[in-house]
Amino acid sequence: ICAFFIGFSPDLIILSSMILTETLSTFLVLMSLCLFFFYREHRDDRSLYFGLSVVVMAIASLVRTTSLLFFLPYFLDVVIFDRNKKLFAISVLLPLFLFLPWTVRNYNIYKYPVFSNLAFGTNLAAGNRVGASGEQERYDAGDQYIKEHGYVVANKKMTRDGVNFIIGHPVDFLFLTAKKISLFFSSARPLAFWPHLSGLNKLFFIVSSALYSFILFVFGVKGMFFLYRNTREYNNKNLFFLFLSFFLLSVIPVILLVVETRYRITSYIFLSVFAAGGLFDKFAAGDKRILAVCLFVFLLNTMVDVMLNLDRVKLF
Repeated sequence: ICAFFIGFSPDLIILSSMILTETLSTFLVLMSLCLFFFYREHRDDRSLYFGLSVVVMAIASLVRTTSLLFFLPYFLDVVIFDRNKKLFAISVLLPLFLFLPWTVRNYNIYKYPVFSNLAFGTNLAAGNRVGASGEQERYDAGDQYIKEHGYVVANKKMTRDGVNFIIGHPVDFLFLTAKKISLFFSSARPLAFWPHLSGLNKLFFIVSSALYSFILFVFGVKGMFFLYRNTREYNNKNLFFLFLSFFLLSVIPVILLVVETRYRITSYIFLSVFAAGGLFDKFAAGDKRILAVCLFVFLLNTMVDVMLNLDRVKLF
């Protein structure tokens, strides 16, 4: 079921036809996770599987910086559960080795150590400021500052601006964060703004993308309860919390910065695992109350999003 959710995802299918960082980073993250779980399940060649998973995740981090957060569960697994100093050294040294050439190249250009890119400050300030909608939108003040002062200076200033807003306007920040969470989990945000889609093709994709995200959200959350209950019975709670941490780490940076539908793609990998458990639990006569609550919450959230943005609804 999980493989079906990933392999036949309308959003992943449409993204695979375009040259976007999400396309490559999603593939790399998924490959790294497969290698990581090979390491956890095999007694032989464990260092090889773990080393490969770290290398692939480091490359994914060069493609999209937010993939760096996925190293946290890797570190925790080898330090707390495995207690393997050799693997911990691998998890630290291999990424540093891979980041070094790009960092040196950027230092030669910008005279400033940049191991990935200089977009963090722009996104942080764009999504956390007075008047921000929480969505990906034009940030003219930021673009103008970049033109006048360059990327390095602009990144530092806008990072400070974003942090100052969070500290200086905590109520506004909490309200904006709640709005971003609502946007992230709204099924009224299909991945259908691409210019090559039109007419019935666009309508079909809007419906399939919205339905797909709704099913993932509802059965994904329901599956979290199911999998937690089952992993607890089999004394394997570590596996559940490992997957949950991966999912949360794919959501948090989007909520912190700016929400755009295509930024949800990585979280779909982990939601697919949970949704498979949720569907299995449904067919196995699982708890109907949890399903009813999930249906109500996500349907209400989507309807509120639609009502607040009726003036923006456009199918063709």
